[in-house]
Amino acid sequence: MRTLNENDLSKVIMRFTYILIFFITLLACFTLFFSYINVIEKEKNQNLQNIQQITHYMETYNRILSGIVTEIYQNYDLQENLNDYYLSSPAEYMEDILSKDRSPTYLVDNLKKLVQDDEVKNISISLDYEKYLSAYAPTKNEKISFIRSLSFISEDMPDATLILDVSINALKKSLFPTHYNYSLSNGIDSVNLSEDISPSKWKKTQQIAIGNHTLQVYENPNYSSQTLLGLAIMIFLLMSLFILAIHQLLNRSFRNYIQQYQEIITSLNHSSTGDYKSINIENKVGDLKEIAMHINQFYLDNATYQKTLYENNWLKQEAKYAALQYQIEPHFLFNNLEFIRMTAILNDDEEISDSIYLLSKLYRNNTYQPDIIDLKEELINIDLSLQLHQRRYRHNFDYQLIDHIDQLMLPKLSLQPFVENYIKHGFDSSKKENRLTVYATETTNHYVLKIVENGKGMDQDKLEHIQQKLNDDIPYSENIGISNSFRRIKHLYPGDTRFVIESQLHVGTTITIKIQKGGNMHVENCNC
Repeated sequence: MRTLNENDLSKVIMRFTYILIFFITLLACFTLFFSYINVIEKEKNQNLQNIQQITHYMETYNRILSGIVTEIYQNYDLQENLNDYYLSSPAEYMEDILSKDRSPTYLVDNLKKLVQDDEVKNISISLDYEKYLSAYAPTKNEKISFIRSLSFISEDMPDATLILDVSINALKKSLFPTHYNYSLSNGIDSVNLSEDISPSKWKKTQQIAIGNHTLQVYENPNYSSQTLLGLAIMIFLLMSLFILAIHQLLNRSFRNYIQQYQEIITSLNHSSTGDYKSINIENKVGDLKEIAMHINQFYLDNATYQKTLYENNWLKQEAKYAALQYQIEPHFLFNNLEFIRMTAILNDDEEISDSIYLLSKLYRNNTYQPDIIDLKEELINIDLSLQLHQRRYRHNFDYQLIDHIDQLMLPKLSLQPFVENYIKHGFDSSKKENRLTVYATETTNHYVLKIVENGKGMDQDKLEHIQQKLNDDIPYSENIGISNSFRRIKHLYPGDTRFVIESQLHVGTTITIKIQKGGNMHVENCNC
C-alpha cells in the first residue's frame, strides 16, 4: 500500500504556495492600483486646500493694506507731514517738526500705529525708491511685500507707494506637504513657499492672480512614477513576508496532518494481517479524527459480524448433525405408523390409534413445514405434543393456548423447546394439578409470548446463571434447546428482542419473549 511521503507533502505545499502567490499577486496589483489612485487623489485635494489657504492669506493682508491706506487718506496731518518729509531737505524738515513741538520720530511712530499684526515685519513708504521711510529695521526673515500707491498725498508725489512686508513663515507651516510647489510674485520680487524651484525638476501647471500678486503652482513630473515605485516596493515586501509566513504555517500544518494520516495507514496495514489495532483518536483533529472514528467503528462492526457469522455456522453444523441423527426416510416411517394405527383400529384400541395419529401428524408437520412458519402453525404443533403428554397424565395435567396475535412469523419449532423443557424438568407427576399456559398477545410496540407453568421452578442462583448466559448470547449446554430457540428468534428479529425468565422454587416458571414491532425480518440471519 502506498503511503504519503515527504515528496508528496512538498508537492502539495508548493502547489498551494504557487496558487497562493498567484492570488496574492493579483490582489497586490489591485491594491497597488487603488492605493496609487488614492494617493494621487489625496495630493490633488491637498493642493486645492493649499491654494485656498494661500489665497485666503493674501486676501487677508490685502484687506489690511487697504485699511492702512484708508487711514492715511483720512489723516490730513499725516499726509502733510509725509509731503514735507519727501519735498523738504532733512534740515528744513527737522526745523519744521521742532517748531511744531513734535518728536523727530513723529512719522515713524505714526506708521507703527497703522498696523497691529505680529506677521507684519515692516511698513514703509517710498518715493520712486529714492527717499525711503521705514517703521522698522530691515529683516532677514522670508517675506512677501504688499504694495499700494499713495499718489493722493500730493500732486508732487505721484510715485509715492506704501509697502507692507509680511512674514511667510506661518503660511508655509500651514500648507500640506505635497509634490506641488508654490511661488508668489508682486511684479518686483518673488518668494517660494516650498523648496527652490528648479526648471529641470519642476513643471508649472497653474498661474492664479490674487490682487497685485501672482500665484504660480509647480508640480514634480517624476512624482507619479516615484510614488508608484515606492508603493510597489512596500506591497512587494509585505506580500513576501505574508507568503513566507503562510508557507511556514502550511509546512507545520501539513507535517502534523501527515503524522496523523500515517498512523491511520499503519493501523490499516496491520489489519491486512489480522492484527488490527484500534486507532488512537486522542491526538487526531478535524476530518482525520472523524475518519479514524469511522474506521474503528467499521472494524468493531466487522468483528461483531464475524462473530455472528461464526455462531450462525455453528448453528448450521448443529442442524446438520441433528439431521444426520434423524435421517430416516419419512415415507417409510409414516407408512409404518399408519399400519400400526390401522392395526389398533382393527383391534378396537382407539386410544393407541389416536395417539399414533397425533404423533404421525406432529412428525409430518415438523418434516414438511418450511423453516419460517406462522405463530398459529407453531401453536398447532405445540397442541399436538401436549395432547400426547396429556394422554399419559390425563388426571393431573392441563394446558391452555391463548392466541391474540393476527400474524407473527417465527422459526419452526422455536417455542416447542420451552414446552419440552417444562415436560422434562418442570413437570411433577406426583402433583395433582400441573398447568401449562401459552399466551400470545401484543402491546403498542411489542409482540409478547409467554409460557407460564406451575412446575418445580428453580432457585435464584440458577435462574441468574441461565439469564446471564442468554443475555450474553452464549450457548448454554444444559438448556441447549432453550438457548438455540432464543438465538434463532433473535437472529430473525435482530432489533429489540428480549428474553426474560422468572422462576421461584416449587412455585413455577414464567418465560417471556418480547419482539419489537415494525422491525424487518432478517431471514438470511436466521439459519433456521
